[in-house]
Amino acid sequence: MRFFGEYSDGLRLTSIKIIYSLPDYNNILNEFWWQAMDHPPRYPRMKVFVDYWNDSIEGIIKGLEIGHKDTFGIDWKKVDWNFNIK
Repeated sequence: MRFFGEYSDGLRLTSIKIIYSLPDYNNILNEFWWQAMDHPPRYPRMKVFVDYWNDSIEGIIKGLEIGHKDTFGIDWKKVDWNFNIK
């Protein structure tokens, strides 16, 4: 029953959509989705992921969106929140 405990701890299923391009093909945009349980509104796990992307992946982030699913409902909330992109 860990799932229910995660919601009581403030964790939410969070998705991040990254729009990026590769250095050799700067005119072509790609899309990458990733989901994890995270703590809104600061999203520390998403920040670690974006920092990892910037340090380790050659794709240049052109934009990203973060959203989370509220507790057991079907509502999707788009988050107006920005990461500093290098």
